[in-house]
Amino acid sequence: MKKGRNICIRFPKVTPLILSVLFSLFILVGFSMEQYGQILRPGDAKAAVFLLIALSGFFYFALTHFLSLSDRAKRSSEKSWFRTFFILLLTQYLLYILAFYPGSVAHDTHSQLRQFLRMQAISNANPFAVTLFYGFFFKLGKFLSDPNFGVFLGCLAQGVLMAYAFSKVCCFVRSTTSSKIATAITFAFFFIVPIWGGAAQTLLKDSLHVALFTLFFLQFIKMFAPERSRKDVFLFIFWMLAAAVSRKATFYIILVCCLILVFYHQKKVRRFFFVLSAAFAAVFFLYESVILPGIGIDQAPPQENYALQFQQVALVCVEHGDSLSEEDIAIIDSILDYDKIREVYDPAIADPVKLLYHNDGSLRDFDRLYLRLMFRYPGTYLKSIVQSSWKYFSPLSEGYEYFRSYISPNTLGIYRLDEASGEAVLKWASVWTQLPLLKLFIGPGLYTWLTIGAFAFAIAKKNKKCILTVLPMVIFTLGMLVTPVNGENRYAYPIMAAVPVLLACVWKAAVRTRHKEKAIHK
Repeated sequence: MKKGRNICIRFPKVTPLILSVLFSLFILVGFSMEQYGQILRPGDAKAAVFLLIALSGFFYFALTHFLSLSDRAKRSSEKSWFRTFFILLLTQYLLYILAFYPGSVAHDTHSQLRQFLRMQAISNANPFAVTLFYGFFFKLGKFLSDPNFGVFLGCLAQGVLMAYAFSKVCCFVRSTTSSKIATAITFAFFFIVPIWGGAAQTLLKDSLHVALFTLFFLQFIKMFAPERSRKDVFLFIFWMLAAAVSRKATFYIILVCCLILVFYHQKKVRRFFFVLSAAFAAVFFLYESVILPGIGIDQAPPQENYALQFQQVALVCVEHGDSLSEEDIAIIDSILDYDKIREVYDPAIADPVKLLYHNDGSLRDFDRLYLRLMFRYPGTYLKSIVQSSWKYFSPLSEGYEYFRSYISPNTLGIYRLDEASGEAVLKWASVWTQLPLLKLFIGPGLYTWLTIGAFAFAIAKKNKKCILTVLPMVIFTLGMLVTPVNGENRYAYPIMAAVPVLLACVWKAAVRTRHKEKAIHK
């Protein structure tokens, strides 16, 4: 008996390991039988071993974690809460991916995969770093099995990052508010609202970017502390660079965050963040303007930076074309196909007009004309902005493509195994568009006003730290005015994910204000 007891103490986790391996094995066997009618499809042995190890490791981690919750000390620790959130969120996102196996693929991602495989010229129009990320997992999947498995690995990798980032948000809300209700609502937001599961199962740069930016924003808040560990500073720089290279426009928000820290701190700390801001700007400039062109990566075409200007000038052509001079028309026609503008103009989407771009003229001449028309037709310019962005400020708008479930027509051999497999999930997602209360959560409008409301509250309470914490997301919100698609949810993902963080900061500021007022009255 004593020997048996010693064996039990020495190998207490053998049983969870065996259960995890068997459970993973039968998941794989069941999936293969259901999809292909055989235990193991020829050519899938490497993929099966890879998945068996990965799934066994995940289930072993989950099982041992939940078994350890019997210990009250471990159950209440920050790490324990993080692991619980992470396991549950990753499981949920994995179910979304499997429901639409191998995952959904956007048109831009199809182009990125073709670029990675050298089937077309590599461009930074879609971030090159994201192209490398998706391309690596796609090629690994092809090596292990087939193109579908490559898409699955890409979705799984970004699902892991999303679950990691959102678990950090849940922990932040818990530690900041000390409220079980606030923590539960935050977790339910990332677990139940279908936009997040939909993003996890879609290979799209914005799904990856929201995870990276969220992790950066959480580290940004830590930088307000009087003392910062080297680990926190390292993570701040790491997530700062990762978020910047995953979406070019984010560079400006990150730079604002760094300058805010310069303004907030004093003396040596201020100098540190000033140097960091300058170094970040220099490194990003070198990356975009020197390194990428130096290795043969094409820059984004000019029309990508002119979406708003093209839309405004196009509306002038539609509404005031008869009053334009021949010189004005000639300048416009040298950049855009003037005769087709009226035909293709869509007030909500800039792409039809952008596709009319041809570089037969001078963009400087176009810029000068743009300014002249702005003073001549200011109302038309303002109307264009409203028409292309009103959904970002309308709480009852569900947004554009809030749930993607398609595979872009492709030449890479990617296809959905069972078109009907995700119908139940799509029905669940459609419920959110039919009920007014639920509809609030799947469009960008609610999050826009929560962000503005948090900023207004911080100003009203005159809380400097809270004001500076919310300010970057207010600027991000204003950036929605110049997006090329009206109400496109993916552009607002970082704002949506940051709202629980902002509300937690406001909560903390309100509690501190209340305590100060009580102390004064005493």
